[in-house]
Amino acid sequence: MARYIGSLEAVQLVANVEREQKTWFTEKTNYPKTALPSISGVPESNLGVHLSLKSVHVDLDKVGNYVGSFFRFGFESTDSHFKKWWHSDERASMNSNQLWSRMERVANKVGDDVRSSWISPNDVALENFSLEIFAGG
Repeated sequence: MARYIGSLEAVQLVANVEREQKTWFTEKTNYPKTALPSISGVPESNLGVHLSLKSVHVDLDKVGNYVGSFFRFGFESTDSHFKKWWHSDERASMNSNQLWSRMERVANKVGDDVRSSWISPNDVALENFSLEIFAGG
């Protein structure tokens, strides 16, 4: 089972070239740090901070304490709505975008392995997905 990443802020910040909305998912069981929305009062949640600094620690407990609970959705990667980002035409089209490549390196650096990401170019109904709450630590 894979996990819904949530915010498209990271994609829109870096890929101003491409304004297409996509739904992002991850196979990882951890909560992706580079997919957090920018939260005032938690500067490390801003993707720009990750791009400008060599190393940024994101404490998800701190994020949870600041915004309250946060969630993700489980999904089945065998569903034909989803495709692996690493091998997608969308990623191939971003190959020459240096800022996008840098963002992928940042994601990998903080443990958000881009090879574990999936996308859906279409809307996805969440009614059959499991809702998971971040329980800390």
